This record gives sequence, C-alpha cells and structure tokens, in this order.
Amino acid sequence: MGSKPPRIVLMATWSYFNKGDMLVLASTIDLVRKICPDSEISIVAPDYESYAWASHKDKAFKGIDAHPTPTRIRPFRDVRFGYTRQRRQSPLRLLDSLPSPFWLLALICFLSILPILYLTSEFKKTLRTLSQASLILWCSGNIFFAPKGYGLHSIFEEIFTLLFCRMILRKTTIFAPISLGPIQSATTRSLLKNLLNKADYILLRENISYEYVKALGVANRNIRVSTDSAFLYEHELPRVRTSSERTPLVVGVAPISPTSLGTRAPKRHLEEVASFLGNLTEKGSRIALLPFSPIECDFTAANYISNSLGPTKVVKYDLAYANSEELLRRVSEVDILVAMRLHSVIAASLMGIPSIAIVGQKNKFWGILRQLEMEDYALDLEFLTREGLEVKLSHLLQDMDMVKSRLREIVPRMREDAASLEYLLDALLPKYENIDRKRGG
Repeated sequence: MGSKPPRIVLMATWSYFNKGDMLVLASTIDLVRKICPDSEISIVAPDYESYAWASHKDKAFKGIDAHPTPTRIRPFRDVRFGYTRQRRQSPLRLLDSLPSPFWLLALICFLSILPILYLTSEFKKTLRTLSQASLILWCSGNIFFAPKGYGLHSIFEEIFTLLFCRMILRKTTIFAPISLGPIQSATTRSLLKNLLNKADYILLRENISYEYVKALGVANRNIRVSTDSAFLYEHELPRVRTSSERTPLVVGVAPISPTSLGTRAPKRHLEEVASFLGNLTEKGSRIALLPFSPIECDFTAANYISNSLGPTKVVKYDLAYANSEELLRRVSEVDILVAMRLHSVIAASLMGIPSIAIVGQKNKFWGILRQLEMEDYALDLEFLTREGLEVKLSHLLQDMDMVKSRLREIVPRMREDAASLEYLLDALLPKYENIDRKRGG
C-alpha cells in the first residue's frame, strides 16, 4: 500500500468573511477530515487572503493552505480586467452593461496569457495546488448566478476557473450542493451547459436548480438534488433560550442592503424593516443585529436600522472575524430571526430557531425554505411591507411550538440529505490514492 495522502482542493467562490461561505467550508472541511483524516486540504478562492487569515485564527481552518483563483492572482487581485477597486462604482456599472461576447473574448485573452502568468510566483503556487489535486470540490452555495440586472464579470471568472480545472488540467471535478442560475445571457448559458456536461458529479441544493440545469440542456447523468452542506455541521450546538426565558422577546435580524440583490429601491425596503422593528421595541422586544457578510453592505444595512431605531434600542454584533462556534452562539441568543441571508436561516434552523425570511435571491432561498417547511413565514423582497412582516410574525408566534417541533424533525432529515456528499466522497477517494484509510470519529 502506498503512503501518499490524497490532495483535495476546496474551490470557494467568495470569502471567509461571508459567514455563509465560512459555515459551508467549515462543515465541508470537517466532513473531508472525517472520511479521510490523512488528506491534505487546500482552499482556492477569489478572496484567498481571508482563508489564509482563517488558517491561523480559526481552528476549523487550521493548517489549510489558501491560494487565489487564476483570475485573482497578481496583477488581477485589485483589477478586474483593467478596473481597480478604487474606481469601483462607475467602472462596475460599465462592466455590468457589457454583453457576453465581451466576456467570452476576455476569457479567450486570459487563456492566451497563461504562459506569461506562469512567470509569477502566485500563479505557480495555484497551478501546483490544482495540478496535484486528487479531486477538486466546488463547495460554495450560489454560483453561476447572473439574472437580469446583474453583470457577467463574476460568472465568467467562475466559468474560466471551471474550464481551467476540468478541461486544461483534466481534474476530477465535483460540485458539492450548489444553487445554479438563472443566467441572463444565451451565450453564457450555452458555454456553461457544455462545461457542466464535463463535470464528474453535480449535487444541487434544491429542485429549482435541478429544473434549471435540465432546462439548459445539460445531459450529465451524474446530477442529483441534495441540500446545503452547512447542515452537516457536527460540533456541539449552543444552548438556546427556553419558552420561560422568552421575556422579553429577542428578535435577531440578519440584514442585507437590497442593492446587493440587484434591487433598485433599497431605502424603502430597509425603512419597512426598521419601522417593523421599531414597533416591536415599543412593545418591549429586544433587537439583535447579526450582519452575516460585512464585506457586502450588511453593515450598511445594520447601521441604517440601528440609526433609525436609536443605538440604545438595538445590539449590533460584529461577526466579521467570528468562527462558526461564535456565530452560532450569537444566533442562539435570539428567539426569532428576521433573515435576509439564507445561511442565517440555516444557522438558526440547526438550533430549532424559526425565521421570518425576506427573500431576495429567489432560487436558492425559496428552495431551502420549502425543504424546511418555513415558506409560509417568508416574504418576497419585492412586496415587502411593515404590515406584511407583522402578519408573518403574528402567525409565527401563534405556531411557535409547532414550528420548533417540526424543525426538530426536519433538520435531521436534511442532514441525511446533505450526507450524500459524504457517501460520494467516501466512494470516490479510494479510486485516486491507494492508501490505508480509516474512518474518523
């Protein structure tokens, strides 16, 4: 028997400081270590610096190497095809309006300069990590997403990375449960369809993504529906408040600026949320603001709500550097969560805490809510009103015991669904490395 451990690359599509991505990656790392304790794990991500930081500060990521995706190595770290972050607003509006043929040409140009990029140390490290991988596991929740109103630059970065890994390096490529689509561009849909047909296995988070993939014409037979990998979280969960402790009612809020969702009227939506919360504080409820992604305007939304209500009436937590245990501890302190972030709903549901979801990104959000049977307590962002929130809260308070009991039954089933990734990895890993393997605890 050989002694070479398998090398597994986790392909993240965003940042550790997005707490949803962090929770998914932490759960996936635990799963890989459980299946194959001797495996060597690396993370490749656009914001690789955040995971490099986490490898020193968060025990779940301890000792894991992090490298940038090919499109985010220097000199492209702060430049997206010539546009700097310092000039973000106007150039990004220009980029968002560029059609898919431009991005297809940019992708071809990027391929043509790969020999030049090989001269850079960062690209060499990324290339070495990817080329030595036993398998590449894409494990961020929402990718290949570009509906009307969104630019195509990010999706072409993801397409390029997939093309590079699967078609150039010929690496086994697995998609852990993801949400996919919708995509505005016919050219982009056609290109993605051909690449997805080359993937080895595709796990999707919800039925609507499966239906969308089939509508694209993807003929890959290794596709099935699972659920979000965050449901695989196995560490001990913090204690939640009991019924007798629910005085006063503590309402958590995971806010997001609707501009992050492509919505053009963010102020009105936040005004409705702030008005709803203000009414609750007048009745004696406490408000806890839990911004799940401080790098994506969540703090801006939290500050707006805090300023509207008055800083003495709310508690605002800085979760940017929180690990999964700290994150869940803060969520466990609330009785009900008003959630504009999908993974805040998942984090709350792990502990049996019900949520009133405000749904912006419809595909991924409604799919998970239906799996949790929580869709009756959710509102579409487009039709958000204070009165609508008050009606949902009233219904949820009436059904509280029933909803919490139902979550206790459903979440273990969802953990079983999410375990399809475990069975897949357990079956695949021995094919790549002839090593002695033992099951972890």
